[in-house]
Amino acid sequence: MVKASATSSDSSKNTGALSAPETAQVLFEYVRSILYDPAHAELSIDCIDPDFKELASGLEYLCQCADEQRRFGDHLAKGEYSVAPPSIENGLAAPLKQVQGALNHLAWQAQEVSKGDYRQHVDFMGDLGDAFNTMTAQLEERQAALIRERNSLRSANKELSAMNDLMVELALASKRSLLFIDDDTDQVVYQTDSFKQMALRLPLTTKDILENLRALPDDTRSQVVTWTKDISVRDPHDEDHAVMRFRIISRGMIYMDRPVTAHMIDDQTDQMLSKEKMADLAFHDPLTGLYNRRYGMDRASSLVDGKTAFVLGFIDLDNLKYCNDNFGHEEGDRYITSVAARLETVAKDSLVCRIGGDEFMVIWPDHDVNELTELLSAERSKVLEDELPQGYRYRHSFSYGCIAVPAQPDQPLSEYLAKADYAMYQFKYAHKKSLFIG
Repeated sequence: MVKASATSSDSSKNTGALSAPETAQVLFEYVRSILYDPAHAELSIDCIDPDFKELASGLEYLCQCADEQRRFGDHLAKGEYSVAPPSIENGLAAPLKQVQGALNHLAWQAQEVSKGDYRQHVDFMGDLGDAFNTMTAQLEERQAALIRERNSLRSANKELSAMNDLMVELALASKRSLLFIDDDTDQVVYQTDSFKQMALRLPLTTKDILENLRALPDDTRSQVVTWTKDISVRDPHDEDHAVMRFRIISRGMIYMDRPVTAHMIDDQTDQMLSKEKMADLAFHDPLTGLYNRRYGMDRASSLVDGKTAFVLGFIDLDNLKYCNDNFGHEEGDRYITSVAARLETVAKDSLVCRIGGDEFMVIWPDHDVNELTELLSAERSKVLEDELPQGYRYRHSFSYGCIAVPAQPDQPLSEYLAKADYAMYQFKYAHKKSLFIG
């Protein structure tokens, strides 16, 4: 063994190649680069000790396989499931090929379900397959329930259609205020008790309603006019709402031998407030109060359609799962809400949305990508200084990725979203080790 080592050393001196210990160190660093920085992994075989050249060639092939696997995995992470996989010789990519095949098949099955084929069943992919099967069964059950409800409604509609039109109008009128205004004198000549009660409760607002009714054009006498009016509440003691909405049906008629305009007034304020509340719930995240993913995507699409440039930022909390698993979801919620409150004020005139459990999106029209990057970097530094519960192993932090979306984008919005997401994960990977405490 000693003799062979001496021969190798003498040979390396004669050829200019590295010695065996030097070669071992070079190969070790090369393997490290393959694992942590494959894009910059380089090896000069000419300088390798001759006894190690075969091993070096094998490591170069390993690097090629690892790079192919990484690029293949990046495509899959972006949802590009139809990308060509590495060759069959690349054994490292075999598991990812299986994932690709499973995802392609699952996407096809999902398309079939969207067409109404609820017979699709997934017996692979573990929990994801179980969730798919549960969803399909629920969709089938809901469709059946909708069909039953539709048939029931059809039957009920047949019965309703047999009712007298007059009975319908009387039933509606009992919920409305009825008011007759003389066409010549503009005086109220008839009013129901419901309108009298509103006049007592909201005298100033009722005065505004009467002014709007008297301002109707004269041609309403010969036709039925249905209109909607929002009236600001001017009565200081009414604190329920700032605006009242009325749906009014107006028509000219003869009452007590006098030409009048009859107004059937339906107070729709409660319905308006209910719709506004539902809209607010539909576009806001209940935990943080921020806008949700739906609103954010709609806003981004509107900016693209309006040819307005904006900066798009993707943000992901670091180590939220560790926080939830070790300190409970209540502590995790405090982590989420504290960062959300900071993000909401990080850039003036920006829109901040919570798009997932630990994911946020920032949309900042007419600003430079470097501005948002600097602001997020500064805010992240503040978050890193958070006081943490006893026993915490990781600092509070978030990772981010920012890109500019031009006023005349040359790619679909989904591509810019994917780029921002990818930049965020690159940032997370580069800073992950620095968050460990200890």
